[in-house]
Amino acid sequence: MPLAPEYFTGAEFRALPDMGESKYDDDRVSAVAEYVVAGIERVVGSSFVGRAQSVTRIVGSVSALVLPHAHVVSLTEVTCDGVAQDLAAMVFDGGVVRFRDGRCFGGTVVVSYQSGYSATPPADIKEAALQATRARLIETASNALLNDRRQSMSMAEGGSVTFVQPGGDRPFGFPSVDAVIIGWRDRLNVFGFA
Repeated sequence: MPLAPEYFTGAEFRALPDMGESKYDDDRVSAVAEYVVAGIERVVGSSFVGRAQSVTRIVGSVSALVLPHAHVVSLTEVTCDGVAQDLAAMVFDGGVVRFRDGRCFGGTVVVSYQSGYSATPPADIKEAALQATRARLIETASNALLNDRRQSMSMAEGGSVTFVQPGGDRPFGFPSVDAVIIGWRDRLNVFGFA
């Protein structure tokens, strides 16, 4: 099962309450898991696993390039006007790649690299991804008992229940999931990176 294998496995997901094989098919679970992971990474501003990235710049002459992604893990390839550069002659630190032995004199510079916070997601992000995927599946199922646009519900006994809606500092509308995601967003504080 494809799911979001970088964040959690199919077996881990299927072990959650009410998430057995027969309830939701693998394609639907995978689509929701991708949606959740993309949402987490968008809000936090970083992936929690290494992702292949590439940036192309047309330059006059350059000795350093600022990469648009935070948490650069490794350089894969650097070309200057189509000529592969020796990666040993490159220095990267804090999202900046420097030509150690000089500069690229005009043309197109292409930098391919891996970026991400870590090789595997921290335990709390993994759990948040699992729980958000489960909650989204239940909430958007065709047989869901409650409309996913609800804000409150009146009870027969005279009370009412208010539901948390996504928005602002509530990306998924599930307090325990949102607290983890917003905590990481604030901790990494990668503003200025795409």
